[in-house]
Amino acid sequence: MYWWKNKEALAEKIKKGKSFIKRLSTIEKCAAILPVVSLLLYCYIPDQFYDAEYYHYQQIRWNEEFKVVPGLANLEDRFGFNSNYLLVSAIFTFRFLFKEAHYTLQSVVFLCMIYWTLASFITSGHKVQYIVLFFLFSLVFLTQSYMFGASSTDIIPILCSLYYLTKIIISPDVVKKQPLLIFLLPVLLVTFKLSSGILGLVCIYICVYLIKQKKYKHFLFLLSASVFIIVPWLIRNIIVSGYLVYPVYIVDIFSFDWKVPETSTILQYIHVENYAKDMFSLTFHNFLSLKPGDTINFVFFIIISISPLFVSYLYWKNKIVNRYLAIYLFIMTCIIFSLYTAPDFRFFYGYLLAGIFLLYILIFPLQGKSRRISILGNCSFCLIISAWLFLSVNKFIDATNHINLQFTKISDIAMLYRQRGVKILSSFREYKLGEHTIYITYKKEDNRTFDVIPATSPYGIPYEPFIGLRMQDIRTIETRGENIGDGFRTKKEYIDIIERNREKYIEEYYLYWKNTQ
Repeated sequence: MYWWKNKEALAEKIKKGKSFIKRLSTIEKCAAILPVVSLLLYCYIPDQFYDAEYYHYQQIRWNEEFKVVPGLANLEDRFGFNSNYLLVSAIFTFRFLFKEAHYTLQSVVFLCMIYWTLASFITSGHKVQYIVLFFLFSLVFLTQSYMFGASSTDIIPILCSLYYLTKIIISPDVVKKQPLLIFLLPVLLVTFKLSSGILGLVCIYICVYLIKQKKYKHFLFLLSASVFIIVPWLIRNIIVSGYLVYPVYIVDIFSFDWKVPETSTILQYIHVENYAKDMFSLTFHNFLSLKPGDTINFVFFIIISISPLFVSYLYWKNKIVNRYLAIYLFIMTCIIFSLYTAPDFRFFYGYLLAGIFLLYILIFPLQGKSRRISILGNCSFCLIISAWLFLSVNKFIDATNHINLQFTKISDIAMLYRQRGVKILSSFREYKLGEHTIYITYKKEDNRTFDVIPATSPYGIPYEPFIGLRMQDIRTIETRGENIGDGFRTKKEYIDIIERNREKYIEEYYLYWKNTQ
């Protein structure tokens, strides 16, 4: 909408882009291709990622083939999370072209961030801070690589929060010069992942600034654009789960027949919180075991934890400007908020890396003579991209050896892609839900449904304790109409049973969780 109204500005951007590409040397153009090659090679062999195989792929398929389905969260309660990532991914799977899904959205966003960093490095005259920033973005790929080879609702919030905060650190005036980007990105991210909501504090600052400057038209436009993004997402939440935001059971203002029982919502809320704490403990355990990715992440976490001492010293010595102090306090607020609500590295990794970047800036300020480096900087980029290539090629070779593939013809490469995790209908048993067939997983320990629809695992309350897998037993739900798109709901008699035994289910969950630690 913005570029449609500012066609001249768009034409100027395109002109500058073409001019920039022409100025690149042959070596720089070749180097620019390597990130694409690395990602294509890595993502060609999708990773096994439980959340993706359990419900992401299936929900994306629902988004591709149906309009929003009332009470879909009754079939599988994790559908109630309703991340807009899974909605947008329905466009980027390109199933309509290739007859099967390719999960490319996160890789496209990552490449945009990488090329922004590379372009900034070149146009700035090879400033060192962009090498540091490129290294931090690369860490996301090197330590969270499994998210690129599968579907993940975490990776885009990580990338965008890192981009968002580092952009503000490099150019604090961007908050006032580019309010459209700085205001709307947090609004969009909260529809991808609720943990991104803390970034909305910047939106409040922008609103106050625009009102003080009497720029009421700008203020009203940003407010209207935010409503345009948030309201459809909230409406989808209500239709899918019956809640404004699932599983935030405190905000309970609707009573539709497809609404997920409150007890189920409370159990999922408790599980999200406990699972995040468990993942944080696992990262600490892996740090003690010297696992490379987790070791780097935990070292960064320790640095950020003790950084208030360093920043306090700078403030006491009057060696930190107010805008950097404000940004630092904001980043620490984001991290503390994440640790309090859901202390999983996936939920605050972008804030953590942005904090590391800010500490680098405080040690090597941007003011005065810019720190530039050319040959060493280019070598640093080459080394980092080489690490990408090594990771991708190593994964490719491992996959080849796993199936003893001998490349006798070029078409043999297709054999590797076919080794991705899938389930065919023979892996399920049929369960009749009214006039409709639901595909049920056979094994309790393998409840992944991939992109088969409609599918779920059969186990859950009230017949078995909730242990963090499926919430309600398949026997507790029914269809709402003749068509599968009419939705699902919990049977009334089971709603009464589930609500009456709430304390029992919560106690059983905590007992299981305690015994598995």
